[in-house]
Amino acid sequence: MSQPSLVINLYKRLDQPDDILQKDAIKRLDQLISEQLETIPKESYTVFSETSLSYTRAHNAILVEGGRGSGKTTFLLNALKRLDKPEEKDRAEDKNLSELSGKLHVLPMIDPTLIETKENIIIVILSMIEAAIAKVTDQSNRMEKPRQDLAEGLGLLDGIGPDKAYGNEWEDATWIMSRGLNKAKKGRSFELKFSVYLETALSILNQKEAFVIAFDDVDTNFNHGHTILETIRKYLTSPRLVLLLSGDLDLYGRLLRRNIYSTFGEQVMKHDPDTIGGEKHNLSHAVLELEEQYLLKIVPPQNRIPMLPLGGIMQRSGVSVKTSQKKANLQNLPLWATERIRKLLLEKDGTSQPFFDFVSMEHLRLVIGYLQALNEEDQKSSRQMIFKVFETRLRASLVPIDLIERGNFDYALRSAFEWLTNQDDAPELLQFGVPVDPVRAVVLHCLALALAQGLETRNGGAIRALFALALPVTMMRRSENIAKEVRTAIFRFLWTQSTPSLPEIAARLGNVDRSRRQEIGKVRASSFGSVGLTRRLLWNENFQRVYGLPSITGEKLTVDELKSELIERNPDAPTLNWINSFSSVDNQLKIRQGVGWFSIDDLQANRTEKFSDILSLIVYRRFNASGEVFHSLSALSLFAVIGDLLMSSDIGDLSSHAVSAIIPPFLREKTQVDLNFSSEEEDGLTEDDSEDGEGTISVQDDDQFDNFMGSLKEWHAFARSECLNAAVSPSILGSLASRIHDDLMDLDEKVKSSWKSGQILHRQITNILQGVLVVSSGLTGRKNSPKNSDRPFREALGRMVGTKKEASLHPLAVIVLSCPLVWAFLNPREANDRGEGLTSPLKTPVLGALWNWEGNQTSEKISTPCNFERWLTPPKIRINIGAVIQSDNQRYVLVDGFYDVLNVVPRNVTK
Repeated sequence: MSQPSLVINLYKRLDQPDDILQKDAIKRLDQLISEQLETIPKESYTVFSETSLSYTRAHNAILVEGGRGSGKTTFLLNALKRLDKPEEKDRAEDKNLSELSGKLHVLPMIDPTLIETKENIIIVILSMIEAAIAKVTDQSNRMEKPRQDLAEGLGLLDGIGPDKAYGNEWEDATWIMSRGLNKAKKGRSFELKFSVYLETALSILNQKEAFVIAFDDVDTNFNHGHTILETIRKYLTSPRLVLLLSGDLDLYGRLLRRNIYSTFGEQVMKHDPDTIGGEKHNLSHAVLELEEQYLLKIVPPQNRIPMLPLGGIMQRSGVSVKTSQKKANLQNLPLWATERIRKLLLEKDGTSQPFFDFVSMEHLRLVIGYLQALNEEDQKSSRQMIFKVFETRLRASLVPIDLIERGNFDYALRSAFEWLTNQDDAPELLQFGVPVDPVRAVVLHCLALALAQGLETRNGGAIRALFALALPVTMMRRSENIAKEVRTAIFRFLWTQSTPSLPEIAARLGNVDRSRRQEIGKVRASSFGSVGLTRRLLWNENFQRVYGLPSITGEKLTVDELKSELIERNPDAPTLNWINSFSSVDNQLKIRQGVGWFSIDDLQANRTEKFSDILSLIVYRRFNASGEVFHSLSALSLFAVIGDLLMSSDIGDLSSHAVSAIIPPFLREKTQVDLNFSSEEEDGLTEDDSEDGEGTISVQDDDQFDNFMGSLKEWHAFARSECLNAAVSPSILGSLASRIHDDLMDLDEKVKSSWKSGQILHRQITNILQGVLVVSSGLTGRKNSPKNSDRPFREALGRMVGTKKEASLHPLAVIVLSCPLVWAFLNPREANDRGEGLTSPLKTPVLGALWNWEGNQTSEKISTPCNFERWLTPPKIRINIGAVIQSDNQRYVLVDGFYDVLNVVPRNVTK
């Protein structure tokens, strides 16, 4: 017959009798009591006298064993109530309970902490027995003699009468022989007389067979604890006393050792080790042996009943939960708790959640408090209550307990970052699993809850948490960032403000990575999501870097001549697309600064007009360790801006999201300075505009920029609409950071010397997009990233089309894939890797995936129009070429987005 399911009622207190969870323990207790009653001798203790060689004395104390909060007191209270007056359901579960209860008289539980210092425990027990007898008429005065026999012996017990057992009267020989020896005899036979007293009292109380006395938490009371144990050893040995103790066996051991050391005295403790030597039979070993034998005698191993944690109980029988008095249906506890935890952590249904398995092995009081917190309907209140449950551990770990109450997401991010910085395995902890250390497991769980609160309630919270916490912590797995001093330096370098700017954090992350490059003596073009750009170089150097052709001396090439050279030598060169854009301009223009290539400063200030605000979003300036200023393009900055926009209620002024300050270097201990480039002098020729003549093309109006801003505002309204919940769970956040970190690191090693600035930026963007797509959507399979081509990204998009719900596009992926800012910098044409059969633009498979996602949504869910076709179309940008003049005659070319023109911005090349 299967064991009935246990029920936890979360809407009421657990000290009610029907909430006994330790069913196995209660059965074991009944068994031990029944076995003890069978050992009661048939003959009365009155047949023994002080001259008897022996009489029945047993050490049958039952220890309810467990740590703090394990439910010992609740168990004892419920057990006493059950043995005193069993309810109908108790009798139905155990048919022998009524018979057992009828043989026992249950006395109130004794709490040693409430006993006065000078009060003897025997007096406490006698007073309770006398109170019970007082309710029964003793017509024959049977108790008179047992009371009298105890009286003189009581005076010799500790805490009763004078401090000295024998006073000055012992100087009187007559008194010694007449009364003194008799008094001593009464003291020696006190145990026997006490047994007679118990026997007589039980006979008056309806012929009961034994008293039940419970002592709660004897181990925690150092004033009375040892006295109680000694009283049990010396006097409470009658089988008619069912003694119940509760406590932690480790604490009992410490209590005993304290008194053993005190008994030995200071001189023995000081000199004895020198006498017996330092081998195994030393003083410590002797003390441990005494402790062991004492506990074996007082609480025999077979009489020890452990308080199982909830996890242990669930392994033996089913446990259900009743979450409301109004709800009649019971729910399976593990399934209910796991589902609630997943919701609080924003995890998908069916996701494994090991924290409940961990917490169920904690002490029962803490587990019940945690379950009651889970039962809160409001998720914020539930998270707050969990913090209260674990408040002591959080304070000990220096974690603020008001992370949720403050409602400040940046405060939660900073607190989580600071705590993780102090952990040697911070990157592994960022996966928000369950560490072996129980304290760290609790702290990590609470931090995950605090992050989930911010991720759930704030648009763009996932991207903000990615940059402000997850990516920098993931960078700490690198060998150069393992040291605690470096981890702390990274935290302080990034969190300079209470509410840091995401684009600035992205730029600072680039400098943290470049500090590693400095140490190995290399300055690479691609550095963890950023592209390092050169300062002004000589004409020949720019020509070689941008077009990959041999240096040509003498007469500079015209646009038409360069086009012919490229078609002949390198027809797949990405810079050929820039030269082709000159089809509507004079092809006899000479290749030079402002025509064949641009510095990023010039491009921002003079060449892109209103679109310079868009370009500035991915450009930042940085100091190196020697104080030189360099420029970088940053794919991370692009996504950081997207995160900022999602956190804002309107688009506003885009230039406010650009990083204006020069980013300081991240200085490590013993850091080398940046690799010095050769002298960067201007070309000897004066590159004025007069040598090429004046053009006659009229200046274009602002329609393209206004159209692009209109698309961005449409996307912004869509991305912030209620139909899209872009929150991810903290564990997914950790996985996403790990994926992006590893892919960008690998990409840095894959960059080819022939790749141009726009190409590298494209690769960085697509690697980040792939990471968001795969991790957030839960796609499985072999890890593959678009390092050399877009094929892996296209394949991942293809897998999203027509897949089941659990592998559909996550809203976060929908938001970043459809952002017009992203498409302003991606390659707008078909892929260059024609050998792999990729001829359609990247826009095509992305649109397919987005349309497929839209088709699977209900019309009620999508309240904002999804104009994906428009959002994924890069803007037509006018790039001013040649000399910049304030005239309708300004020469310019039109390009689709920034991809082509960024390819002719010279980048770093390691020498």
